[in-house]
Amino acid sequence: MELMAICRGIETAKSMGLTQVQICSDSLIAIEAILDNFKIPWFAIGIVEEIRDLRDSFPCCSFMHHVRELNSCADFLAGLLSTPNEIQLDVHSLPDELISLVRDDAIGEIFYIM
Repeated sequence: MELMAICRGIETAKSMGLTQVQICSDSLIAIEAILDNFKIPWFAIGIVEEIRDLRDSFPCCSFMHHVRELNSCADFLAGLLSTPNEIQLDVHSLPDELISLVRDDAIGEIFYIM
């Protein structure tokens, strides 16, 4: 699922005409597979190759493992879904809790998961 989300994110970035993207994921295995530092299971080879092809279409594209607890906004967004469907958010009408998390993140507030 994480690889599918990464692929969809890169496709979206490409459709938006972005030229520089940084993909952060809390799945170390997914990132290591994309970077060819992890033996890819047979069932994930296709999606990893698709991600690599998309990566190669950008002048600047990087992948980083990012501990989930360090990204309160992503954690909040992940909690909005009960099924693996895509959600659309209007940046002009974000939930108040997300606005607060973005503001806290911008000032370096520490986020704890209980």
